[in-house]
Amino acid sequence: MGIYTIADINKHTKEELEERIGKWGIDLWNKSFGIHTSEVVQYHESKSISSENTFDENKTDIAFLISEIVRVTEKIAFELRQDKKWQDVLR
Repeated sequence: MGIYTIADINKHTKEELEERIGKWGIDLWNKSFGIHTSEVVQYHESKSISSENTFDENKTDIAFLISEIVRVTEKIAFELRQDKKWQDVLR
């Protein structure tokens, strides 16, 4: 379809995008023109906690990878405790 930028989206009609990629085509077209109908809210509670780390190179050392999994798990568990969400996980 040749879409790489918002300008590329604007070259198509809403109907063309819907035909090619379904209901998300309409949403994509609307957003590319700054049209969004969702209510603007000041705050909403986060539905998830996540953590990531990008390494400079691919890692294959199993001991290192396991230590990273443990580190990230401990970090997320700490955040769950801080947000008093830990009890929710145990239910």
